[in-house]
Amino acid sequence: MERPDLLVVDLDGTLLNRQGEISQENLAALHRAEQEGLPLIVATGRTASECRPILEQIKGTKAFIGASGSLLTHLATEQTIDRRVMAPTLVQQVLETCPLEDAAIMLLKDQHQTGVDYIVVGDADLHPVSQWWFEITGASWHRISR
Repeated sequence: MERPDLLVVDLDGTLLNRQGEISQENLAALHRAEQEGLPLIVATGRTASECRPILEQIKGTKAFIGASGSLLTHLATEQTIDRRVMAPTLVQQVLETCPLEDAAIMLLKDQHQTGVDYIVVGDADLHPVSQWWFEITGASWHRISR
């Protein structure tokens, strides 16, 4: 088998265990890959700020593919290298389709561009799972009514 040029790993359900931690086995494997000079990229549905404690454990990661593939971030500078955005008209159509009276709609944002990870639209309380997620990950958010 030929040596790969790059190692790309997912977090939840792949690199992380059920407690959201990197096992010693996985840390050792990442260390071996780094010793072999194999570049490592983390790719996840999360944002970089939601992964800071995890990323601090992984040495040698230069780039981060986050927000389900929509953001490419340089980790040392936390600068966005590239991003894929939805057209404003599409976002408007989605928001017009969703009833704001019963829900808080979360829009994932480019923190480097906006200063927050999420914009929460609507006045309804956050779902307890969303509130928990923001608390454990430190994700930043801002609320707007409409």
